[in-house]
Amino acid sequence: MNPSPPSLDAFDFNYLFGLDPANNHQDDLEHGLAVIRAHGAAVARHDVRAALKFQFRELDSCIHPDNRNGSTGKHIDRFQATRLGLDAYQRMSPRSARKAC
Repeated sequence: MNPSPPSLDAFDFNYLFGLDPANNHQDDLEHGLAVIRAHGAAVARHDVRAALKFQFRELDSCIHPDNRNGSTGKHIDRFQATRLGLDAYQRMSPRSARKAC
């Protein structure tokens, strides 16, 4: 059985920087890990508290089937071109939790 997560009431959000690399992994796990390392180095260099936010998009259900190929939507092709699988996020997530990544 998984333990209950700590209450958000007990977490100090003051002076917490939210880092949002978005799709800057460019569909490349190693590049994604390099982005995480760069964020970690900046956090350590400036001695700040930070949290890294991953964006998960379930593209198979988020993008209508009629728009998956040849869409005129300006973001759809980019989202599909920068898709990473769950296994890549499972490798990046623990790295992002380490101090100075």
